[in-house]
Amino acid sequence: MARAKARGRARLLVTIAAIVALGSLAIWLVVLRRPQAPVEANRPHAVSTYDGVALGMTMQDVIAAKGVPPTVYGPTEMKNGIPVQEPIYLSQADARAMAARHEDWWTYKESGARLDVYFGSSSNKVAKITCASRTGDGACPPVFALRIGSSRKDIVSALGSPDLEDAEPGQQITMSYQRDALEFVLARGKLSQIGVVKTVPVPPSP
Repeated sequence: MARAKARGRARLLVTIAAIVALGSLAIWLVVLRRPQAPVEANRPHAVSTYDGVALGMTMQDVIAAKGVPPTVYGPTEMKNGIPVQEPIYLSQADARAMAARHEDWWTYKESGARLDVYFGSSSNKVAKITCASRTGDGACPPVFALRIGSSRKDIVSALGSPDLEDAEPGQQITMSYQRDALEFVLARGKLSQIGVVKTVPVPPSP
């Protein structure tokens, strides 16, 4: 009788050990052997909203979010052979209608920063949002900890190399991250303008 009980306990212990081993194997197969996410998956996601304005908003949406713009820019005119757009300051009672007639570029100024909202010429929806300031750190809302005054090194450290980079000798650099819908302008080596722009395909390499 004692031997039978001992054999029963032994079989029970073997069964428990087998269950534990199978469970450990299952955890190893399911969790530890799970393919790791590529580094690219850890990049910041594409941006679509900045300072309360989102890509794709209508003019009425922007007015609801930011108010009637104090300044809009009229149609392009040629002056001395150069195309220019003159600012129109809205003080008329029909400011909403006035803004709608000059729909391609609206400007808001707040907290030492200038927020520009650009609309698509055919869609009349927001296609680009930029914020510029000369007052330094904190004047424009940061994006992924990048703010006015950040360096090119800071930008590359956060987002990697840009998809496109346009440098004007001795003047400014424009860094475009099309997959993130971001565009940065640097003046004298420091970030002076943050932009969120509707993503366009990156042109193929020659």
